[in-house]
Amino acid sequence: MVACNTDSFFDWHHPNVFDTFLLRIADKSVITSLEIWDTSGEDGDFARRPNVHHGANVYLLCFKVNDSSSYYNARDKWYPEIRRCAPEVPIILVGTQSDMRQGNNSSSHGIVTQQMGHQLLNEIGARAYVECSALQNMNVVNVFAEAVRYAQPSSGAERERTIGTFLNPHYLIH
Repeated sequence: MVACNTDSFFDWHHPNVFDTFLLRIADKSVITSLEIWDTSGEDGDFARRPNVHHGANVYLLCFKVNDSSSYYNARDKWYPEIRRCAPEVPIILVGTQSDMRQGNNSSSHGIVTQQMGHQLLNEIGARAYVECSALQNMNVVNVFAEAVRYAQPSSGAERERTIGTFLNPHYLIH
């Protein structure tokens, strides 16, 4: 989100317990305002998360492509929580840190292939699967463009959207 908001990558950014981002996405002649809530996804914060789900128009369910444990957390932990709290809200599946899949940058936690991403897309009924790299500024804007595309409209005529995002394994962004 920071990379999309600033068009820059900062390796020092660490989300707080709660951050809010405002982002505008231009598509053709329409500008959509996004309100993104970034909250800690630590297990100790579980009691707060149901309040965060209220009002989301779309979720970005994220995992690191160079860490299969985050993939399995997305599938087995975060997806069920989203569906328990917001059963009808669309989900966009996002593979983050795609630059880390190559060469010596991969972790010892296992690589998630694009095929695995598409398999999970079908398994959970997500609307789209997008891989991105904030470091290389690759597809970051496309992630949010897909969110706008599939977001359920808010009540009323306003074009504002709230995006809930699960970043594995540690952060919930809404």
